[in-house]
Amino acid sequence: MTSGPEPPPAACPKLPKAFVRSSGAAIGRRPAGPKGSTTDTNTAERRQHHRYTLAIPAYLRPVPGEPVVPVRTTNLSLGGFICLTAAHLEIGWVMHVRVQLTPHDALDCQAQIVRVLEPPEPDPTHASLVAFRFMDLSDAKERQIAQALTFLGDDVDQSGVPQAYRSRPNAAR
Repeated sequence: MTSGPEPPPAACPKLPKAFVRSSGAAIGRRPAGPKGSTTDTNTAERRQHHRYTLAIPAYLRPVPGEPVVPVRTTNLSLGGFICLTAAHLEIGWVMHVRVQLTPHDALDCQAQIVRVLEPPEPDPTHASLVAFRFMDLSDAKERQIAQALTFLGDDVDQSGVPQAYRSRPNAAR
């Protein structure tokens, strides 16, 4: 994994048109649930934590010892995050992730893939939206995320990039 401050992130990845309804909401194929389950559960009922639109760096390590996959989040909550990636990832995989919460503070933990939304029509980027759920977070790691969300969540530009990641004009004049 990388260490030290990260360069400013690019804007929050734009979703390919295949992922966006005319209303602006993301779409995609959800995996079929077990027989009798409801995969169409109301989003508010499923979601336990408020999501913040944040374009911050994250690093996935799907296979120990293999290269890290750098991604940008599209949103983050106390429960997990979503990113856009062309990497082949499957529902149920558990892996080490590093979410660079601020330029100087990273969250290292295990996360499980809970949803992979592939574009409903061919997309030249072959990118999928991948939703991760944080696993077995200690109270200290939950506080770390909560503090970062408080620090970053209210100060983002329209593309989701927090002030802490935006380059600053010459401060010393």
